[in-house]
Amino acid sequence: MRPATGTALCYDVLSGAVQRKAIVPPLALPDPRTAQALIIAPVLIQRELRGHAIVIREAQRKFTRDELEFLLLLVGQAAAGFENVRLQEKAEEYAVAEERGRIARDLHDGFIQSLAGIDLKTHLTNIFQKLGVRDRVGLVMFALRHGLTRAA
Repeated sequence: MRPATGTALCYDVLSGAVQRKAIVPPLALPDPRTAQALIIAPVLIQRELRGHAIVIREAQRKFTRDELEFLLLLVGQAAAGFENVRLQEKAEEYAVAEERGRIARDLHDGFIQSLAGIDLKTHLTNIFQKLGVRDRVGLVMFALRHGLTRAA
């Protein structure tokens, strides 16, 4: 890196080309008095920049191509791990939402069945009253009350 010009020798991980480029201003760089050499690797997830990994060397020895490739390997593995955690969390959120939906459907279905049973018993009570079968009306009313208290 050349602090005076704000440029650094860059290795394009996608094409393999090496060229000098300007360093993006928001990237926090170390104090040039302590950092004699530094290497920056992009953290890419699905070809989208998610951050940077910076390795600083206080000795005045340059980084080798092997060290660069090793850093890129480490960063690639870390990015895969980050993406794996994100996808796992998303899968867990989806599973929770599915379970909540299933519970809501079960509750809804149970409630609808209870209402349908009440409606049927009420209808049956009306029929028995019209037919004049009073003893059956009492039996249905008892069943209806019992069903309501059990549902509550």
